Amino acid sequence: MNTCEEAEVIKNIPPLTDDPDGWTSSWGDEFDGDSVDVGAWIIADGHWSHNGEEQYYAPDEVYLYEGDLRIRSRYRYYEGLSYTSGHIESIYYQRYGRIDIRAKLPGTKGMWPALWLLPTSRGWPPEIDILELIGHNPNTIHMSTHWGPLLDGRPPWEVGQTATGHFTGPDFTEDYHVFTLEWYPDSLRWLVDDMVRFKSTQGIPHEPMYLIMNTAVGGGWPGSPDGSTTFPQYHDIDYVRFYVQNEDI
Repeated sequence: MNTCEEAEVIKNIPPLTDDPDGWTSSWGDEFDGDSVDVGAWIIADGHWSHNGEEQYYAPDEVYLYEGDLRIRSRYRYYEGLSYTSGHIESIYYQRYGRIDIRAKLPGTKGMWPALWLLPTSRGWPPEIDILELIGHNPNTIHMSTHWGPLLDGRPPWEVGQTATGHFTGPDFTEDYHVFTLEWYPDSLRWLVDDMVRFKSTQGIPHEPMYLIMNTAVGGGWPGSPDGSTTFPQYHDIDYVRFYVQNEDI
């Protein structure tokens, strides 16, 4: 029996302002410098695969370009693999609050961009996915939280410890959109362009978490690139902004 919470699309909620009421900035990066701030971010150099991903995360695939953080994915033979891509994680971490990320996502078959959170304990689960997108379906984003403990070594989505929402809207590879997570002690809300698209009260993490931004290539969910895939692909992030609630200051 699948006990995962399905998407709840919320309609007729007024849009938030550019400066969210009730929130105060706690950390962020506008990516306006000449290079990635290595005092704020860790850029991956390595290959690991939890779901059959086929890329090597190469440091030269993460860089600043025209005011954006750019994660590039290429067909390139490197360290025994056929693709390179980028993976970057924040040194900053926070428990609860709001995160806004303005981004334009990569697409076509085999692309798997994600914006997500993991705990500073380096344990897993929990995990909060602000978004995932499967490149051959660029109009739909997936928003999830996964919790534990693991049962017989099985991942949370196999044992009903996952809440996932799906929002179908514009082609998210064509333009920038603001993807937001609001994380409260008793609930999570996901917004796209200041409109709530999913919410959950299940499996709420209560430990500090840091941000990961990456594009995987291949894997069990998107499948491998094929003749319809175009390279290079770009995952462009205009800004990352963390907030805390005013009452928490």
